[in-house]
Amino acid sequence: MDKLRQKLEGKTHRLTLINADATALPFEANAFDVVITPHILHLIPDWQTAMDELRRVLKPAGVFIYFHHPTNKTATRDAIGRQWRQILAGYGYDSGFTGGVTEDVLSRLQEQGATLETAVVSELSRESTVDSLMRAYRDRIYSNMWRVPNNIYPRALADLEAWTAQEFSDPDVLMTSQDTITLTAAYYWQS
Repeated sequence: MDKLRQKLEGKTHRLTLINADATALPFEANAFDVVITPHILHLIPDWQTAMDELRRVLKPAGVFIYFHHPTNKTATRDAIGRQWRQILAGYGYDSGFTGGVTEDVLSRLQEQGATLETAVVSELSRESTVDSLMRAYRDRIYSNMWRVPNNIYPRALADLEAWTAQEFSDPDVLMTSQDTITLTAAYYWQS
């Protein structure tokens, strides 16, 4: 939140930043015309309750906008991610998402009586070197790394570093992926 506030300093805006529990929002029912969740529901263990709360604070004719980023599992860039999940499984750790994945979120919206309209809003081409991807693992920059227990993480990281050194002789080799950013709008809610 502090970083967001810093970004707003000196800029004209009509934003109020509020840090709140998504499963118990501090707003009255029917308070908002639009609710937007950019890449967040997969981080909330009780995502179903969070979605009920989002629906509660949305006006009856309101629109819920859900951004999702389907992972391209065939991308060469994800080879390291696949190996990471395999290593974690070897330590008895389930690296799956704790929150709602796209298919579950869309199903939940339909259960809530929403009409869904989905569109690809961006094609994303990403390139990273093996070295830069490994730096991301060392720095634990992605949300799926944050909850890996500290007694497992260093050992799993050492295993991943050994695997990448064996698999990729050049740490500057480029790993690529073609991904899409997708938006689903939910509206015309039926009780």
